[in-house]
Amino acid sequence: MAGEDEELIPEAEFPKESEQIFARAKARAIEREADLAGRIIGVSQLKMSEQVQLAEWYPNMFAHFPLGPFAAQVMISAAVREIGPGKFAFPRTREELISVMDELNKDGAGGLEAAMTAFNRQIEDRQTIAERKAQAKNSPRTPASG
Repeated sequence: MAGEDEELIPEAEFPKESEQIFARAKARAIEREADLAGRIIGVSQLKMSEQVQLAEWYPNMFAHFPLGPFAAQVMISAAVREIGPGKFAFPRTREELISVMDELNKDGAGGLEAAMTAFNRQIEDRQTIAERKAQAKNSPRTPASG
């Protein structure tokens, strides 16, 4: 039987279902950047399962951190979802990934650089959101007006 002098353990705060759905949609949003040829390159965040697939295809590259430049290029190429009017899903094979890499580097148009810019902007956006949440948690609350 619980006595009155026992402290109550506060319930953990879990995000509401709508917040979880919004967060997943935001994480999978496509960030776009134009390359030198004027093509719009769109990238999205890789799912954990997609990252695991890349590590299986290229075990030597993804075995060490920080990633080398070629491993970063592979990861960003796998995150490409749009090149101009073309839409892409995550590559099912290494050959599909290589064809995306070839298309990005077509005619020296700077597609990979545009994809890197969009990819980095997406990471910065996630960090900004995390910082805002941390600031909101740590900020003093205003008393309710009466």
